[in-house]
Parts: sequence; C-alpha cells; structure tokens
Amino acid sequence: MGRFTKHSRGVTLTTTALITAWFCMGGSSFADTLEWNNDAAGNHNWSDEENWNTDETPSTGDVIRFDTTQNSTYNESFVDGNFDIDNLVFGPGTNLVDLTVGSGNTLTIDNISNSSDNAQTIKGESGATLKAGDDLVINGDIIFDAADGDLDLANHTLDIRNTSSLVVDVDNLDNVKDIELGNGSSLSLKVGDDSTVTATELDMSDNATLKLDGDYRMRFSGEVEVEENSTFILDNDAELVLDGQITEDESTDIEMTFKSENGARGTVYINNSNNSYNGDVILENTKLVIGNDNVLGDVDDNDLIIRDGGGLATTGDNELENDVTVDSGDGSAMTMTYDDDGELELSGDVAFDADGVTLNNRSLDNDEDDSNIEQNGTLILSGTTSGGALTITGNGVTRFEAGMTAAHASTDVNSGVLVNDLDHDDAHAITQSGTGMVALTDNSLDATSGAYTLDATHGLASSNSKEADVDNVITNEIIVDQTASFFGDDAITLSGDATLDDGAGSTVEFDVVNDMKVIMNGNIVYTNANGEIIKKGEGELQLNSSTDAIVADLTVNEGELQIGGAGLIGDIVIKDEDKYDATLILGANEGATIGGAANSITINNGSVIDLAADNQIVSSGTINLEDTAGTIKFINDDEVERHVTFEGDIDASSDPINKTFDIDENSNVVLSGQIIDTNYLASADPNKKIEDFNVINFTKTGQGTLTIGNDTTVYGGNLSVNAGELYLNGQGMEGDVNVSSGATFGGIGLVDGNLTLNGGLHDPGSAEDQIGTQRIDGNYNASNSLIEIDLDSDTDQHDKIEVIGGDDHTTNISGARIYVDVLGDGTLEDGDEYTIIKAADEDEFEAGGVTFDDNLYFVTFTGEVDDDEYKIIVNAQYDYEGTAQGDNTSSLANSVNEWFTDDVDGDRKEVIDTLNISSSQKIFNDEIKKLSPAPLALSASTAFESISSQSNHVAGRMAGLRTGTGAFIHQTASNSNISDFADDPDTLALAIDTPTEIADWFNQKDYAVWGNINGVYSNQDTTQDRLGYQGYTANVILGADTKVNENLILGVLGSFGQSKVDFNDDIAQTDITSIRSGVYGSYYLTPNIYFDSIASLGYNWNESTRNIEIGDVDSEADSEFTSFDASLYTGVGYEMKLGSFSFVPNAWIQYTYYSQEEITEEGAGNIGTNIDEYNTNSLRTQIGAKFTRFMEYKGRPFVPEFSIGWAHEWLEPYDMDATFIGDDTPFTYNPGITNEDAYLLGLGVTTLLNERTSFFTKYDGEFGDDGSVHGLTLGLKVKF
Repeated sequence: MGRFTKHSRGVTLTTTALITAWFCMGGSSFADTLEWNNDAAGNHNWSDEENWNTDETPSTGDVIRFDTTQNSTYNESFVDGNFDIDNLVFGPGTNLVDLTVGSGNTLTIDNISNSSDNAQTIKGESGATLKAGDDLVINGDIIFDAADGDLDLANHTLDIRNTSSLVVDVDNLDNVKDIELGNGSSLSLKVGDDSTVTATELDMSDNATLKLDGDYRMRFSGEVEVEENSTFILDNDAELVLDGQITEDESTDIEMTFKSENGARGTVYINNSNNSYNGDVILENTKLVIGNDNVLGDVDDNDLIIRDGGGLATTGDNELENDVTVDSGDGSAMTMTYDDDGELELSGDVAFDADGVTLNNRSLDNDEDDSNIEQNGTLILSGTTSGGALTITGNGVTRFEAGMTAAHASTDVNSGVLVNDLDHDDAHAITQSGTGMVALTDNSLDATSGAYTLDATHGLASSNSKEADVDNVITNEIIVDQTASFFGDDAITLSGDATLDDGAGSTVEFDVVNDMKVIMNGNIVYTNANGEIIKKGEGELQLNSSTDAIVADLTVNEGELQIGGAGLIGDIVIKDEDKYDATLILGANEGATIGGAANSITINNGSVIDLAADNQIVSSGTINLEDTAGTIKFINDDEVERHVTFEGDIDASSDPINKTFDIDENSNVVLSGQIIDTNYLASADPNKKIEDFNVINFTKTGQGTLTIGNDTTVYGGNLSVNAGELYLNGQGMEGDVNVSSGATFGGIGLVDGNLTLNGGLHDPGSAEDQIGTQRIDGNYNASNSLIEIDLDSDTDQHDKIEVIGGDDHTTNISGARIYVDVLGDGTLEDGDEYTIIKAADEDEFEAGGVTFDDNLYFVTFTGEVDDDEYKIIVNAQYDYEGTAQGDNTSSLANSVNEWFTDDVDGDRKEVIDTLNISSSQKIFNDEIKKLSPAPLALSASTAFESISSQSNHVAGRMAGLRTGTGAFIHQTASNSNISDFADDPDTLALAIDTPTEIADWFNQKDYAVWGNINGVYSNQDTTQDRLGYQGYTANVILGADTKVNENLILGVLGSFGQSKVDFNDDIAQTDITSIRSGVYGSYYLTPNIYFDSIASLGYNWNESTRNIEIGDVDSEADSEFTSFDASLYTGVGYEMKLGSFSFVPNAWIQYTYYSQEEITEEGAGNIGTNIDEYNTNSLRTQIGAKFTRFMEYKGRPFVPEFSIGWAHEWLEPYDMDATFIGDDTPFTYNPGITNEDAYLLGLGVTTLLNERTSFFTKYDGEFGDDGSVHGLTLGLKVKF
C-alpha cells in the first residue's frame, strides 16, 4: 500500500483504491486472499480452516475478505488467536459481518477497507488488541468497539482517507506516531479515563474532524497542519494539547473550530508561539488554554471568536495581541469563562456581544478552611474594548490595565474582583452589585478625594502590572471597615494615616495575595480597645505605625506580617495553620513595644520569625509553644548581626515540650523568661525535683545563637546543640547537655546534669568573648573535643570550668584541643599559670594528650594536671626584631621594641598592644610597616622616572633633527624621495617635499621650537623591603634648537611636571611639583655614528601624608620638603637604512644625583618621624634598537616606529636615617632599586599636518620584576 503523504494525496488515494479492487478480484501473487465462508459446523473461529474458501487459516501478509453481497448467513466471525494480516476488506452491500477479536488475542493489520454503505464494526473483548503492522490506512467507515481492549499503532501513522471515518472506543490507545485525516474524513477517539495519549504530527485536510470523547488527554508534540475548515470536538472533559507549530497547507485562510457537543466541555492547549497559519479560531463551549505569547498566529489577520460557553485560561503569564470577538452569534446574551493559573493579557481589541456578555472569572481560589484569598491568575484587558455591557461574576480577578480604552457600554461587578487601573477621571461606567469588589490603584484613586474606605466590596491593587518597579504610593487616609483586600504583584505604600474599625465585630482582616507587599507607614489606630488584627494571604503586610503603637491583638494565619515603626501592644499568635507558612517580621524602631508585659505570644509549629531590625524586644507575660513538638525558625536575610529578646515565661505545666529552634547565621535569640513547669514552682514539697515534673527539651539547629536562662529560676529540661551556638546563663538548668561536632555550648549557668561534647566546642562565659565560670554537677566529657578559654591579659581574669558534686562525677578532657583566646593588650608574663578546669575528684580526672592553640604569635601555652586542677602555663617571647622580615622592617622593629621595655602610654601603648596580639608573623609585619616613613624615601624613585622620561623625549627630538640634517647634506629637496630619508618619526617635521627655496633656507639656518605633553604611570609591587605604589606624572617639555654646522646640533630645554604617588593599602599619598632646565646636543662622528648628550638640573616641591592606622590609632603624619636633582645623559647609535626602512641600534648611560632636605613630620605626635637629610644617586644604562618605516595613506605620510631594549640600574640607593619624634634610637630605611633590570618597549607614529608642522604620539613601557612604568606622549613640532 502506498503511504498517504501530504504532497501526493490525490495520487495516493487513487492508487489505494486500485489496489483494493485488485485484491477483491483475486488477490496478488505475493499473498493469498482468503474469503470468509463460515462452513465449519458449530463455530465461527478464524483458526478453523473450514471457515475459509481456501481451507487454510490466515497467515502473515494475507488479505481477508468479507463479501456481504454473496452470503448473508455468515454474520459472525471470531478471531480466536493472534493473526498478522495485510488487508481486511469488507465488500459492498448492507449485510455486515459481526467480527470480534477474542479476549487476550491480537489482530495485526495494515489496511482496512469498507465498501459497504454502513459502518463496519470490529469488536474486541476484554484484553483484545487491534495492532498496526504498518501505517494503518482506513478506507470507508470503521468502528473499533473494545472498551476493555487496546488499539496499538506500534509507532505507525494512522491514515484515514477521503470521506472515511474511524470510531475508536478502547481502554488504551498506544504507540501513536502521526495522524492524517483526508478531505472530509473524521476520527473519533474514546479512551479510558485519566490516560494520556501522545502522538507526533497531525494533518487535517479540508473539512476534517477530530473528536476526543472522554476524560483523557491527547498531546501532539510535532507539527499540526490544517486546511480550510478543521473541526475539533472535545466532549466529556477531553483535553487536546498542541505543542508543535500550527501551519497551513495552502495559502488560503483557514478556520479552526474547537467545540464541545456532549457532557462536560473539553479543553484545548495551544503552546507554540511560532504558529504560522492565517485564519480565525472559534471556541464553542470549549476552553482554550494559552501556553505562550501570541499562539494564534498573525496578530493582524487572525481573530479569536468566543461563542457562548467558550472560555480562556493561561499557563504562566502570557499575552495575546490578536483581536477577540465575544459573540454568541445568535442575537442573544452569552457567557464566557476565565480560570486556571497565570496572567493572560488581551492587548488587542476586544468586542463584546451587543446583547451583553457575562464573564465568569474563576481564577481566584478560596481556602477550604477560612476562605483566605489566593490570586492564582488574572485576566487583563489592555487594548480597546467595544460592544455591549460586561457583567463580571465568579470569584476571580479581572483587570482594566492603565492605558486601556474602555469603549464598551458598561461594566458591572456582580461577584469576583475588578482591578480598576484606569485613570481616575476616566468616564467609563463601573458599578457594583451583589458581592463584587472593585479594587482601585494609585492611578484610579484620586489623591484629592479624601479618605478611602476598604471593606468587603472595596479593595486596593498595585498599578501597571506589566511594568517593573512601579512607584505605587497612595497618600489618601485609609479607613479599614472590618476587612481589607489587596491584589497585584508589586508593593503598595500607604503613606497616609489608617483607622482600623471592626464594627464591633472584634476583628479586622487583611488579605494580601501572592508575593505582593503592603506597607502602611502612617499612624495606625485601632478603634476597638479589645480588637484583633488577622493577617491572611501569601503576601506581606507591614504595620509600621509612625507615631503610636497599635493597640490590638494580632494573629498571623499565613504569609508575612511585619511589626514595625512604633510597635504593637497586644497578644500575638503565629498560627501557621493554613496553606502558606506564617512569618512574623520584627522590624520595629529600637525601644518600641512589641507584645506587652500583660500579653502573651503564641508560636505554632512551622512558624517563622524574621529578624529585620536589631535590638528587638518582645515583651509578654507568657510564651506559648503550641503543640508538644515541632520546629520554630528564625531567619535573617541580611548579613548584619540581629538580636531579639523574648521576655515571656515558657510553661510546661500542661505537657512536656520538645522544640527545635532553627536560627539563621547572624541571628541572636534570647529567651530571658522562666522556662519551667509552673507546678514545680507552686509545690511546697521541700524534696521536690524538677525531673518529677514536665520538662522542656530544646534542640538547637542553624548557625545562629540561642541564649536561655534567667536569674530567678532553674530551667528544667535537656539541651541538644546540633549546630550554631547555645549559651546557658542565669540560674542554669537541671538536665543533660549534648553538643554535636561543629556546634558550640557555653555560658555561666549551672548544668545540673551531664555535659557531653561529641567533638563540639565548650565556651564557658556568658557569651562569646565574655569571661565567666561554668559549673557542671554531673559528668563532664570533653574527650577529643574543643574547649575555648578567654584570658584577659589586662585583668588576668579568665574562663573556668568547675565539675562539682560527688566523687563519682568524672572529668575527661583527654585528647581535647584547648584554644586560648587572649583578650586585652596581649601582654602576658612568661611562666604565668592559670587554673582553667577543676575536677570533682582527681581520681576521676583524665587529661592525657591535650593540645593547645591560641590567637597570639608571641605566646604559646602548655598544660599540666595539679591534683584535681588543670593549669595552663604561658610561654611568652616578644621578639620584635627577630619576627620582622627584611632589613628595613628589622631596623624599624628594633626601634619600636624600645617602647616595649619603657612605660609608654597613648598611641605608642596602642601600637605595642596591637603588635603583641598579632596572630601571625605576617600580620605583625603588616602592622609594623605602617610606622615606616618609606613614602618619604620613594620621592627619589619618582624623580628618577621623570628624568628618564624627559631624556627619552629629548633624545627622540635629536634623532629627528639629526636624521633630517644628514639627509639634506646629500640631497636637495627638489629631487629627493621622502622614503629615502624619512627613517624616524621626528624626521617628518623636516623631511617633506617642499619647494626648493624652503630647502635652501633650511640648509642655511635651521631653527625650531618644539614641545610635547607626556604622562607616565608607574605601578610597583610591594616587596619584603619596599612599599608598593602607583605613580602618576604629567609633564610639559619645551625646547628650542639649531643646526650649528653639518655635524652638530645644540638646544636648550625646560620642563614642568606634576606627580602624584598613591601607596598601596592607602598607607600614604605624596604630591610632587617639579621644574627642570637643561641643554642638549647631537654630533655626527661619521655619516652613520652619532653621539647625544643631555644635562639638566631640577627642583622639586614635595607634600606627603602618611596614614598611620594601627589598632585604635588613626593619625596622619604630614610633611613638606624640597629636593634637588642633577642629571647627565650620554648616548651613541649607528644608523642604517634600507629603502623606506631604518634600523638604529643604540646605547646610553645616565647618571642622576638626588638630594632632599631634613624632614620633621607633624600631626602624628610621637609616632611621627624625623628624617635626616637624604642623598642618593642612580646610574642607569640601556642597550636597544629602534625600527622605523615611511608609509603613506590617502596622500598623507605616516612614520610608525617600534623600539625594544634592556636597561640596568648599577647603584644601590643609600640608606635613609630616621628616628621617631622624641626618641634617640635611630633606624634606617633603604628604598631599594626600582626595576633593577627591565625590558623596554616603545611604539609610536608621526604624521605631517602641513609643510612646517608634524604631530606624533608615542607609548613607552618598562617592565621589571617588581613592577612596570608606562608613558604616553602627545607632541607637536613646528619649524620656522
């Protein structure tokens, strides 16, 4: 059989008909044709060969024929086994056979043809299967009736030909590939409930019909091709999902109709945003679910037509730009629906039936328990509407978006919610009837209209739902009459005052949907002294009363509620009994009241408390921990420390309590009230024991801190610290403590029970870094665990652990690691001893294998057992000079060490304390280097860099003059080629194709002035002996020169420079202003060998500020001083030319002398320095080469240049001698060599602006082991 294809449908149909006829006439030479004659006596089985005309049973590839015109007596045929045939043919006539596939049997077939005038039924008993052996082709009308059987297409195509039909009623439809429906053909599929049928492609020819019947889903993942009128019937809750692209086979417009005829209406999902068909979509009593933006093809040509009972829904937030017509088509009013999750925006034109439309919006869910609002979705109208009246019903949210043109007759909100975001002066008529609610926005609410009342029919919503970061601020005074509902996705700020009126009903309810936030910043007053605020909905409500605390009870059913501003006085309940977690956000002003001493706070399991502000105090008489077991979570979304204290008592008189406190990092929760069974307190029995009453067991999780205990009563219960920190203070507890690895337990409260560290940390003291003693009246087991001891070097106070009680109480610290945290100035006496642990019985004391760690570099500790005590012994060696790294730091440390031996105070004492508490050698060196006057010595390095840069620019100037002079010695301008002598960028100022008279004038006398602006950036790394810095220098160099004779050029120069040096880590800043003058000359020894020489003198004004920040010292050491420099430069080179290229190997040597006056720093007191007069020098050499080439672009000459080299500094700088102000002990500082060896790189280009003027730019880079120097030059040369 030929495949039914999209591109040869007519030919294929004809071929199929011929083949069918050929089989009817006598079969083929490749397979037998068997005709059913039902000759077997007493049965109708296919397995009985007597029932076939060939006296053979069917075999693979056979054609089975039922000729109903020849015999009307064999109307029964039973497939009693598994058969695999090619074709099943029913002849013409009206006497159809009763064909049944037996239970558990499979009939595999490729083609079914029915020439009868009536539909042929193939029945299937329970478990029967009709299976496709190849693409299953249907000709004529066929019914497969097997409600308890299966149709298995075996990943083949189901092909239903022209005007044919197939009706399928099966339990399972399996392995579908593609479905193709010919012109006028139809397919009806009824499949078992709650099943999903998956196929790939769907091809619908003209007037084809696909019907899904039943509560199941059919999904097409591939392309859906339609022609002209295609009908989809979805009955009895059937769902059709079209994931692939919808296309049209021809260029003519098509029409797709989705309708429901029987039972509950069906649903079609269209999910592809790249649909490319042209035509309309019609919904008749069927729901369309929009799965993406603009799924209905061309937004300009394709319309959506919704008939009575039609409806819309969306998955996610999507937009439909197509025009929509809502019209019954029969001249009567109609109803449409909207439901499901997500927001659907209709941004095209929407035309409502002139006879009226009722929109039944069902997008809002109501909680089954207490009707809390949950806004699952919204239908948004943002285009232009027209037509008749719109009535809104249901319980959903409809939105008139800002910018919408509401031109339909009117809108009545009978039920549900309408968010009116139209401008407040829009004339569109909106009325309310029944229970309908209209929610205004800051766009539709007139700010000048006075107070706005929120009640059961009036709400508020955020504006501009599709825009981000909209400023929704409502300034009107707000009155809440028993209930307030808020809708949208953004935050709304109510800046006016608010009055809460419960109408003597005792409650005011706030419903805040979704993720929106409502911020009430005005003063909030509750009119009923005994009222209650109830928070519902997933969103957040902030009660930030500006002036007065709100006086009302508060219940948070779900979502988030913040007590901010002036706070709230009343009972507080965090229920967490509804769909969303209940969160109480503590964000009140510091000192504001939350709760109240006469009130209670009730916290249910699963409740969340958010610490949004620091130092929050929740005062209450009692804290009710509802349910005997569960978790309470404390969160902190910020990275800053937050503290909250709950002052109420926790009572276990009714039942034992087992609670987990899960506390986020940076969160500190304090339970300062009594935590006990109050029956214990009331008992007069002198022998009473806490363990005989109800206990409160706490488990601590999370990385935050929990502190419990008070000075009045003993806490009764056990503690398990699984993570973070828990501190026990006050009177302590009766019970056991278990600490997990990675967790911390501490405090000063008595542990009347066993304390077991399972690899965890014990930190005695009332809080971290607070000294105290913790007693354990029980066994103490810190084996292979951690103990932290705080030791104050100023007071000699320290943490201590005491195990008390009977002799049977054991103490085990074997294998423990003790960390000693030294507080104070860090100065301890070598050999001092401190008792940190006292055991109840020395015979029950194990202390072997203890190791130590601490926070100081100069101090270590050892330990020893002395009877029933464990002591730590100090080993203190404050060796500053030996700890310092590098000669400069060692010399400085030696001087500072004198302060340690003296009785110093003030800044020097703070410096010593800071150095003593260094935790590592690196930290010590980093701190002591902050005292170094290094920036005052590094001014010389900046001067050397500036002088070197100046010499480079002057040498470049001489190269241009020198090369130009040499060229003109041998050639005249009238017959010379510029490419023969333009071998240097500077040459272009001279080497131009000028008139003869200019060249003659030039040969007679060559005077020129020149100038350039250059910048130098230096970046030097910090080394062991030198402070890193970034230097910025800007220079202006001016010069004038002349050709004395054919071999000699002489000139004079002057420069002005400004330098700024920023030292790493903001240690110091130095500003330098410099002037220099000098002479220069160039001489040709031979036509190729030249000598250059430059001599200059410079004067510098220096201003420096050192920032000395060590410990609590924060001083600035300021100084102003002058310096002098003198420099001599000599260079030699050899010029070689090859056409337009030149190559010049060269070498130079430069000597510089630098001297700065004596310096005394001001502003830093006795940690400032006196610097002796400082002299140093530099001898620097370089070898390298320069390459240039003449080029021309669009008639303009250009000369690029490239240079490389290697430089070396030969002289070490001298030491700078200094003392601290008021000291006699000197120290030295040597700045070291900056870039002792460096690679040099230069890039530049020069171009001619006119006959006498050239412009050039150049980059010079110097790259050494410790840093780099970069120079950029812009220059102009003018000849006259």
